[in-house]
Amino acid sequence: MYQPKRRFIPAMMAGVLGFGVAVAAAAQPATQPSQPDLQSQVQQLQSQVAQLRADQQQRQADEIAATEQVLSQADQHSQMLDSTSGMTGGWDAANYRFFLASDDGNFLLHPGFISQFRYIGSWRSSPPPGATPAYWEDGFEVRRLKVYADGNIVNKDLTYKVQLQNTDQGGAMSLEYAWGQLIFAHNVLGGDWGVRAGQYKNPVYHEEEATSDNSLLMVDRSMVDNLVGGNALGGPYVQGVNLMFTGNDNPLHAQLLFLDGDASGNTDFTNFPATGVQDKFGAAFRADYKFFGDWADNFDATGKNSGKKDFLAIGGGVDFSQSDTTAAPTTGTNALRWDVDGTYLMSQKFIVYAAFVGDYRAYRGAGVGAIDNECDLGELIQGGYFLNPAWELTARYSIAEMDSRFINTSTNNSTVHEIGVGIIRYLGDNGSAGNHAKIVFDANYLPNGSPAITGLGYQEQDHTRAEVVLRLMFQIWI
Repeated sequence: MYQPKRRFIPAMMAGVLGFGVAVAAAAQPATQPSQPDLQSQVQQLQSQVAQLRADQQQRQADEIAATEQVLSQADQHSQMLDSTSGMTGGWDAANYRFFLASDDGNFLLHPGFISQFRYIGSWRSSPPPGATPAYWEDGFEVRRLKVYADGNIVNKDLTYKVQLQNTDQGGAMSLEYAWGQLIFAHNVLGGDWGVRAGQYKNPVYHEEEATSDNSLLMVDRSMVDNLVGGNALGGPYVQGVNLMFTGNDNPLHAQLLFLDGDASGNTDFTNFPATGVQDKFGAAFRADYKFFGDWADNFDATGKNSGKKDFLAIGGGVDFSQSDTTAAPTTGTNALRWDVDGTYLMSQKFIVYAAFVGDYRAYRGAGVGAIDNECDLGELIQGGYFLNPAWELTARYSIAEMDSRFINTSTNNSTVHEIGVGIIRYLGDNGSAGNHAKIVFDANYLPNGSPAITGLGYQEQDHTRAEVVLRLMFQIWI
């Protein structure tokens, strides 16, 4: 950049010297100047050249300083906020998210969304008499669109999350999460102690609560989860207060929850709203033990988003909820629900997850058709195998054993099987986007049909007939 200017200095020196010699020659008297006079003139010319060189170097230094200042200001503005304000923000490329934060990290706001757009094709070998549509039904749907904000406030121990979700039909938004969490003690009995209060998913069920919608192995959760597990009995959302024993380095995690009961999400404090039935009390407990690996892998069913180390953990939980009815307060349900599961991940190679879930309901008073109890069971095993960082093969088998006394045997079988295989294409350079941008395809076979299950694409089917469901999903999550 400065080479022409550096070449200009010697040329200028030569010109000055030549000009000086010419002037001296023109003004030369009849007699030649003495040697001391010539030496003095040369010294004067050298002093002038040195001054010119110093001026040129100073101009170059000023130009460099001005350039650095412009670059520094551009870098500050690229962080959205002036660094002198004590705030920073922008795009976190490592975590695929936008953020706004204080310089010390004590305040953090991370807004985001989850979008899942699907094509579903469902074929039933023979639908129940009079059912419509008949053998084949397909089309598109926005299965999930969720917007949320999470982060921390005051310090990194006080965190929060608020999330709204759309419904499967109509696009109306409803509250899914609204909770705050405080870690109030560190390194006590080998771990951290905290409390969470608000609305969230029942922590008893790993597949439903610990695994987020954005990190599912297949296009959606299992049939067992919907019939017996976390999505059964009115859904997974509860309101309550949760005492937690946690910590990144602690191999044991445990939670003790006091809540309003099953399906208490988006309800008020009263026992008997106009809808008729309301859980009035509940308590839940879950514990997980990590043998090796990072806890982050316990929340990712694909093994893709983290997966830097091998991981092995087992866990289990139990939930008790009591409900009454407005018609007869002495008539209601005591429900006991449980989950036992385990996850094994071989980093960058494969992941396997297995679970056993169940629920037992005791009906007080007359019960249902003079039957005073009901018990449903479910088993699930699923796994993924990485062909390379961008492609993962997936498979699932689940079986729901429903209490036959509560099944309409003319249309449904009390034992329902789900067999699925699929593949995931992670987008980005060599799958670098992970679960943040992916395409998922799976094919599911129900050899003896199933009850109608909202959200999975499974339609009610005669218990002696098969059903095949093809699903293709495009997901974006930031």
